[in-house]
Amino acid sequence: MRPTLILNIAGIFFAAFALSQGFAQAGGDKATQALDAQSQGDAESAFFGDEAPMSETQAADKSSGLDQFLKGDQGARLSGCIKTDMGWNGGWVGADRWQGLGYPTQNWRDGFVGDFEGRVNLDARPAKEYRAKMSLKTAWPFEGEAVGAIPAPTGGPSTITVPNLKVWELFADVNIKDAVFVRIGKQVSSWGLLGSAYSPSDVISLSPKDVTDLAAEREGPVALKVSVPASAWNANFTGLVLARDEYFAAGQTWRELGYAAKGEVLIKYTEIGVGAFYQRSAAPKLVGTLTSGLGYLNLPFIRDVNIFSESALAWGSDKNIGSGTSPTGAFAFLDKPDSGLYYQGSLGARYSNSDLNYTISIEYFYNGLGSNDGDYARRAYYTLVSGQPLDGRTMSLGDVLNPGMHNLTALLTLTEIGGSKFGSLTIWQQNLSDRSGWLREKLTFDPWDYVSLYAGLDWVYGGGGTEFAIRNLDASTALPRRLSFFAGTTIGTGNF
Repeated sequence: MRPTLILNIAGIFFAAFALSQGFAQAGGDKATQALDAQSQGDAESAFFGDEAPMSETQAADKSSGLDQFLKGDQGARLSGCIKTDMGWNGGWVGADRWQGLGYPTQNWRDGFVGDFEGRVNLDARPAKEYRAKMSLKTAWPFEGEAVGAIPAPTGGPSTITVPNLKVWELFADVNIKDAVFVRIGKQVSSWGLLGSAYSPSDVISLSPKDVTDLAAEREGPVALKVSVPASAWNANFTGLVLARDEYFAAGQTWRELGYAAKGEVLIKYTEIGVGAFYQRSAAPKLVGTLTSGLGYLNLPFIRDVNIFSESALAWGSDKNIGSGTSPTGAFAFLDKPDSGLYYQGSLGARYSNSDLNYTISIEYFYNGLGSNDGDYARRAYYTLVSGQPLDGRTMSLGDVLNPGMHNLTALLTLTEIGGSKFGSLTIWQQNLSDRSGWLREKLTFDPWDYVSLYAGLDWVYGGGGTEFAIRNLDASTALPRRLSFFAGTTIGTGNF
């Protein structure tokens, strides 16, 4: 096991132990308020919610998700959301650094960007013991093509037009004697921390995180989830049986199901979670989370700081790992190790200032499945787009994400600037291994309800084969877009 891996594991568990001891000695038992404070505000979110929230530094006057679940008949409720985004972006492209700026008329690219999507939820709670929910999503374009079951007359595959409609959630909840809570069906069931940019502990979700919208829900699998709260210990235990989408392919058996279990305990303002995941076709994993406020220190600045950490220790790998270079620039070999320990872990801190309306966070991510090679991202991308099997394996999008071993993300959010209708978002991501990075500065203006204007810039740096240069390729030139500007509006975006 690598020395860096040992130090990361030891540091995280030492921090958890030290914090729990400190809180245990602090005066005043506020465990109940802290448990309430972590509620996300949606029905039964404490036990059936999305990602685990950060622990609050101050107690909040909120009812817990369990209390909301135990309410009686609430009938049926129709809700949803609309999201619109129309704008322009343009920028210079170049093979390396500022090359594009030297030829502004040749290397400038711009275009229209648009996004229009919606979601409708039907949430019914006819009795205290039962709840059902169905959630559908659609987006423009509202139709697409799919391969038909009947071959075309020419002998090739036929295509049919199908609506762009996705079942996002479809599940039923059952409350058994206020002691056991069961959910069955397709559900959002993330294990990561809300606000974390990386979430290595989330072994449940089917879609990756979007750093530009860390609060967004991610797609979950079909699952049977059972939660048993232990209120006397401020703890909760959850078990899941998972059927990912590939399970429904022909020829699958019960042996291909996934199994997961997790326990969480709240000690004052510190929440610790430990879990495990097993599926025959995947690498077994142990995962852990730690969130804590530092309010017990009672210092003007430190009391508003939250710290958070996630860990995942896997036996083998779910990712294809490449090595060597072929004549085309792709990998020469692909391998998916089925043995050996691989560690991934994140450690971050967040500070919020309610008087000045800003939040700042910084998070480091160690990726034991990543590489320190500055050319790794380029070879991974070439292998992905080639689509050619290599050593009996094919590179997937998930194999390409987070190629670096050492990574950093920082965010600064200002909801109101000087009490005005202006706000801003600053995102900085850095692959410390290949020295590439991405900086976004976005300014927003909300002149009226449900109308927002925005403008900003993106700056990408690093060599032509590094992670962020590859992630920001211009489609028409296959060169990185180094400096870009964007502007647009969102009209009618909101919940109903």
